[in-house]
Amino acid sequence: MSILNDDIKLNILSQDLLVYISHLEESFNEIDESDEKTIIQEWLLLILENSNEDIEDARIRNMALSQMLMDIENNKLRSPFNEKPSLHAYMKLVDWLKSMLNQNASLEKEDNTNVLLSYYKYTHLFPI
Repeated sequence: MSILNDDIKLNILSQDLLVYISHLEESFNEIDESDEKTIIQEWLLLILENSNEDIEDARIRNMALSQMLMDIENNKLRSPFNEKPSLHAYMKLVDWLKSMLNQNASLEKEDNTNVLLSYYKYTHLFPI
């Protein structure tokens, strides 16, 4: 039963990824050629290259893309997306996002939907 739940969660996260990519592509194409556009492209590649296909990594990937999309749509890149990406900056971002997931998860009752619910709440703080 747990494997089926994990497959369902990964499927949902994969569908969310497609939505984020679609919105990011639209927003990215509206940006004039600039250093900022190059930085955004490099961050996108770094995020997508460094995500494995387990549930936690997929959540982190989607949260990072959500944050980046929000910054792009607000025409204001915030840290870390306002500087050229590095593996160190990416790992700091991942650690911060994991702490957000853990913080939200600790506030919920411990059950099978705990982490998925935390992710849902986070993504709806930053609607597309």
